[in-house]
Amino acid sequence: MFVSSLKIKTFRCFETLTLEFNEPITVLEGPNGAGKTSVIEALYYACYLRSFKTHLPRELVRWESDHFFLALEGHSETQEPWELKIAATALKRLVKADGVALSSYKELFDRYRVIVLGAHDMELVQGSPEERRQFIDHAILLTDPLYIQKMRTLKKILRQRNAFLSHVSQGRFDAETYEVWTEQLQKATLLIREERKAYSKILEAELQKLVNQHLPSKGLNIELRYQEGDETNCSPEREISARRSLQGAHLDEIQILWNGQSARRFASRGQHKLLIYFLKLAQLTVLQKPAIVLIDDFVTDFDDERTELLVQLLCKKGRQVIFTTPSGSSLFRQLKEKNFSAECKFIGIN
Repeated sequence: MFVSSLKIKTFRCFETLTLEFNEPITVLEGPNGAGKTSVIEALYYACYLRSFKTHLPRELVRWESDHFFLALEGHSETQEPWELKIAATALKRLVKADGVALSSYKELFDRYRVIVLGAHDMELVQGSPEERRQFIDHAILLTDPLYIQKMRTLKKILRQRNAFLSHVSQGRFDAETYEVWTEQLQKATLLIREERKAYSKILEAELQKLVNQHLPSKGLNIELRYQEGDETNCSPEREISARRSLQGAHLDEIQILWNGQSARRFASRGQHKLLIYFLKLAQLTVLQKPAIVLIDDFVTDFDDERTELLVQLLCKKGRQVIFTTPSGSSLFRQLKEKNFSAECKFIGIN
C-alpha cells in the first residue's frame, strides 16, 4: 500500500498544495507553523474521514472559503492503482474512489489505511477515558470495518434514550418505554465491550512482547485494563435527573498501567512518549495488513540512540513512512546520515 501524491485545495492554511511521494520514506521539513501537521492531518482525514484535531469540518476549511478538496493517488501492495477524491463543506461530504462514490469504510480501507503518531497522541495516556476509547475503536475499525455499524447503533440508541430521559424530566415517567430503551442500550453495549476487550488483550500481548524485545533492561510490565463504567447506582431517578444515560459502553475506561501503577499518574512525560510509540507499533503488528505510517514531529526530543532504534523499528522494508520534523533535529540528522538516505525524500514546507 502506497500513496504517491496528495493534492490539497483550501484546507487549513493552504490555498493549494501538491506533493509527490515517490520514496518509501518521506521527510517533510520546515519551521513551526509552516503547515507540516496540516499535511499529516489531510492524509489522516482521507482515511478516517475526520480530523485528529477537531470534530468540526468547518475548522478544516481555509479562511474565506466554504469547502476543501483532497485528491490522493497511489497503488496497492499488488501494484493496482487507486485514486481518492474528497470534497467537503461544513455540512456535506462526498468521497469517491476511482470515480465511484464510496458507501462504506471497507471500500475505503481496501485502498488506503494510515496510522498516525503525533503530539495529540499524548492524550492517550494523559487525557480523558474518551481518548482511549476512541483509540481502541479506531484500531478495531481498521481491522474490521463492519465495526462501524455497532458504533453507529450504540450512538443512535444513546441519542434516542437521552432524548427520552430529557423529555421525562419535564413530564410523566413511562416505565415500559424506559425498560425498552435500557434493554437496547445493554445489547449494543455488550457487542461493543466484547470487541474492545478482545482487541485490548491482543494489543496488550503484542505491546509487552515489543517492550521485552527492545527494552529488555527496563524490566517493564505494561497492562491495558478494561474497566466497565460503574452502573451499581444507576437508577431511573438518577438518569432522569441527569437527563442522560449513566450506563453503557460510552462510559467505559481502558486503563494503561506501567509496572502496576497508573501510567497517567506515575510515569514521566518521556515514558509516556515511549509507551505511545510502542503502542502504535503494536497496533501495526496486530493489524496484519499494510498501512501507511504518519509520524508528526514525535521523535524529535528522544536522544540519538533511542531515535535510531525507533526509526529502524518503523521503517521496515515495504512500509511507507511519512515524517514531519524541523530541519536540524536529531531525526533529520539520522535520516540524512544513516543508511536510510538512499530511500528518503526530503520536502521543504515553508
